[in-house]
Amino acid sequence: MIKYGMMIVTLLVLLLGFMGCSDKNGQEVEGGNKEEEKSKKIVEEGVPLTLQEMQPENVVLRINGEPLTKGDLENRLKMMLNMVQRSPNMSSQERGAVAKRLKGKFISRYISKQLMIEDAQKKKLLTEAELVEKAKKNFSDIARSIGSNSKALERMKDVKFLESLKVEAKEQAWILSSISLITEKAVVTDEFLQAVTEGLDKERIAIEKRDRETVKKLNQIREEIISGADFGKLADKHSECPRASIGSGGYWGEFQLKEFDTQEVRDGVASLKVGEISAVLADDEGFHIIKRLEQGEYFTKPSGGADSYYSLAHIFKQREPQLAMGETAEDLKDILFEQKKDSMVNDFIEKLKQEAVIEYPHGTNLWTRIKKVSNNAGKTN
Repeated sequence: MIKYGMMIVTLLVLLLGFMGCSDKNGQEVEGGNKEEEKSKKIVEEGVPLTLQEMQPENVVLRINGEPLTKGDLENRLKMMLNMVQRSPNMSSQERGAVAKRLKGKFISRYISKQLMIEDAQKKKLLTEAELVEKAKKNFSDIARSIGSNSKALERMKDVKFLESLKVEAKEQAWILSSISLITEKAVVTDEFLQAVTEGLDKERIAIEKRDRETVKKLNQIREEIISGADFGKLADKHSECPRASIGSGGYWGEFQLKEFDTQEVRDGVASLKVGEISAVLADDEGFHIIKRLEQGEYFTKPSGGADSYYSLAHIFKQREPQLAMGETAEDLKDILFEQKKDSMVNDFIEKLKQEAVIEYPHGTNLWTRIKKVSNNAGKTN
């Protein structure tokens, strides 16, 4: 389960569109060797380039005339990655996953968010006083998401990062005002709720049926093993365990009983003698036929007592994903309401994109080195 802090940072990352290393699009962040940058040759527009081949001053794209340079892109992305790294509630693995999503989706999300901000500003959805008030609240939310508070951030020595967060908070205010206007008519009717509930019930029945068929198949495999078939070969053929490589004979690892999620698996493993196989056992991930191996057959860990390690192999089949749509009708209605709002926002963004003029002066092949001249450079409407 994703930790609360990670969700806040991820929401901010996806929602804010990576604003804030400058107050104006295309404005350089202070610092660096300006004379050296001026001396660099800027390739004229129309020549296809990847980001790697661009200079900081090269324009990556324009949205209705507003430029995003490579320097701006890198600074904004750096700022967002800085936010992620400061989050106290994410593991290094979670930070890495968020960072990877940031890099991969940066440009498409940047376009979406910039268009929403531009539209909100044209419609004057916020007064100056409202903007100040909402930006202040957003700044506090951002501070909490990175394990700090507003006062502590105000005292931080990294002035550029602090200023970028303030711009970020202001941009978020515009985006949220736009989302509020777009979704004000979102509604989930009782008729729609009933139809979805009936559909979910049918799908749950179908999932349960497929799970029963999986258990039946595993029981057939188990009978083959009891009749003399080789456990390892059948594991290599049938198991869906992501940890067991082909040729390992279904080797799972060495575990203590407390590491298993369900009492059914704990009891099943505890009852096994070396060389024995279990009945088909279930946990949250799926269904197992488990074989107990000789202690130390692959690795050696302490044995004996309550902290004993069990060396195990298994034949594993994944469980059908369960439909997590809430415990009650009200829970389901809330989920459907949020999905409805998401759909309305996505439709609105697509409309803005169709009406916008988005230019890629050096083409859209930004991530892969170009081996031959292409015709990607140009405009999209």
